[in-house]
Order: sequence, then structure tokens, then C-alpha cells
Amino acid sequence: MMTNLKKGLALLLVLLLSIGLFAACGNNNTERGSEDDDIGYGYGDEEIEDGDTENGTPVAFLPPDTVMIEIPNLTPVLWEEMFYDIQMMRHNLEMWAPIENWNAIFEGNPDGGEVTYIEFVMQHAIDSALERRALEAMFTDLGETIDESVFAEARQNYLEMFGVDDEGFALILEENFLTEGVLRYLTNINYMHERTEEALLNATPIGEDEIAAFIEEHKVLRAQHILLMGSEDPEEDEAILAEAMALYEELQRLSGDALFTRFAEMIETYGEDPGMESNPDGYTFMPEAMVPEFSDTTMALEIYGVSEPVRSSFGYHIILRLPVESDELVMVGGIMPPMSFAQLFAGGQFEEALERARFGLAYTLTQDLEQLDLQLLFGADEAANEPETVAGAEEIGEELEDE
Repeated sequence: MMTNLKKGLALLLVLLLSIGLFAACGNNNTERGSEDDDIGYGYGDEEIEDGDTENGTPVAFLPPDTVMIEIPNLTPVLWEEMFYDIQMMRHNLEMWAPIENWNAIFEGNPDGGEVTYIEFVMQHAIDSALERRALEAMFTDLGETIDESVFAEARQNYLEMFGVDDEGFALILEENFLTEGVLRYLTNINYMHERTEEALLNATPIGEDEIAAFIEEHKVLRAQHILLMGSEDPEEDEAILAEAMALYEELQRLSGDALFTRFAEMIETYGEDPGMESNPDGYTFMPEAMVPEFSDTTMALEIYGVSEPVRSSFGYHIILRLPVESDELVMVGGIMPPMSFAQLFAGGQFEEALERARFGLAYTLTQDLEQLDLQLLFGADEAANEPETVAGAEEIGEELEDE
């Protein structure tokens, strides 16, 4: 109810889980060839003349098993995996609006540097692949291995979830820029992520001092609220505000147990947030997980303080700030389930360890990667079916909003 579509705290996620991948990053209905085509894993059925190149890159692009990045003792990065990362980021960028010039400056670069859309997408693909290899190295250091049953079980779950046979599943993979080999690797990486983070948590259990420091650093908040839904009609909205003010003034005359008891009664009688039913002790959250009006007002209150009605896009909130309990689950963003402090603490440790492993990797970018020209890939895609690409981007944007 109260979650903000901005994702809140950027906790490290090594990959998107497959269900989210298929639901939110699906086909944009462009025409693509198969892995068996002479032109390799990519686009179109046109015959490509020999020597037709630009900046040394074949217009046909590359076979799926072309090595793009070499890392000693770790899985090499192949074109099929990089192709997936490139197209996933392209979908994320184009779900808001089609990109007319891929060589234009990308204003949304989180690092603040001046890069083109092409450069941003390419760096994302490289960084994503290297983060996976860093995780692979961390998992190897645990002395563990992955049994074939991990992917076999996951694959069977995918078939049952989508209600398809092997042929239908192959089409789903193609529509999502995937091969079965890449899905296998991503599934294994997800398993490595869980096991590695679990090992970190078990190795360094979190104590009360660490939880207190985490709460202070991340400004974790806890609150109950009485929500009266607003109205677009000015007169109705004014009447709702008057009702909210009357409730607030009654609460101002109370304190201690009487205040808490009456506040709970008002939630039951007047509150219109269905989320409070499953969170009777209040929401525990990081500020970015809620709409700004709710977070800012809560932060400005003293513990056990009650706010005047504050308007957000949902309506009028009367907020009671509560102390944060160490055993509560914390809301961290609109796309994640609430997490315990132990999970959040382990996640921070995991992120730091992964960053160290990432910067410690020795790797080589191959000539095929150095010569890759994404402008040709995107140009071929747009020429194939530009109107359907735009429509697909809009549909994906709607799906993400629904989530």
C-alpha cells in the first residue's frame, strides 16, 4: 500500500529472479534469428555479405559461444550471456520512451560521468558479468559445488509455472533474450548468492550493538497510521480533512496507554489502509520504502509523537511514531519482501565482500568484445520492427507499475 515505486535502498541483487525476469522483461516482439542461423545469435534473416563491417565488427554479430571476457579459473563470459544483459538494460531504458539516438548523452548515469547510451549499456553488461564471476569466486572459496539437480529442479518448476513443454519453454527463453545455457548459469548464480550470504551470516552473527548502529545509519523508522483516503473532489476532500483533524484533536488530549488504545481503535474504525491488518504493530521501514510525506513526517516526530493529518497521494495520514524493535522485519523497497536486521546486516557484509572480490578479478576483454558495435545491433533491431518495439516497451512499463 505505502511502498514507493522508487526502489529505496539499493541493496545488491546479483541477478533478477527468473519469475520477475519473465514477467517484467519480456518480449518486445522484434524478429530474431535462431542460434542455428548463419548470422549467429542475434537478429534478422537477411543475408550478410562477406566483409560487411563497421569498426571491425561484423554486422552479423557473433555466435552464442564467442568468448567476450576471459577470467582465469572462472567461467568465461560468452556472447549469449552478454547479449542477454545488453537487451535487459535496453528494455529498462526504453520502457519509459524509445531511444532515438543511442549515441546521445545518457543523462541518468548514476555515476555522474558523461557517457552515451551505448557506452552505459555496454559498461552495464560488462559489470554484470564480472559481478557474477566475483560471486562465483567467493562461492568456490567456500569449498562447495553445485549439483546438477539445482537447475533440473528449477527448470521443472519453470515448466509447471508456465504450463509449457520443452518446445514452449524454448520459445519463452528466446522471447526473453535467453538461452538455456544462460538460464542455467543464472540459476546457479542465484544458488551461489544464497549460500554465500548465508555463510557470511553464520560466520558473524549480528548483535544488538550492530543492529542499533544499523538503525541509526539507515534511519530506520517504525510507525502506525490512520489513513483516510482522499478525494479528487475538493469539497469531499475538505470534509475528509476536517474528519481527520477531529481525530487528531481527540488524540492530542490523550497520553500513555490511553493514547495507544484509542489510536488502535481509530485504525480499526476509520483506517483505510489494508496493510495495517497484517502489520498491527506498525510498519518498520527505511525512509525510501514509503512515500516521502509519510517518511518525512515520521522522521520529524518524537518517539510516541502523533502528527497532524498529512496529505499524500493516498489521502490523509495521522501518524504515531514508535520505537524500532530489533526483532522486526524491515521494509526496504517496493519490490522486495520485508527483511530481518540480520538479513540486512549480512547483505551489507556480502556487498562489501563482493565488491572486494570484483575489484580483485584478473580478466581480459577479448578482441571480439573490443570491436563490438552496439549501434549495429540496435539499428538492425529498430529496422526490423520499430513500432512493435515501442508497444512492447509500454506494456512492460505497465507491468512494472502493476507490481
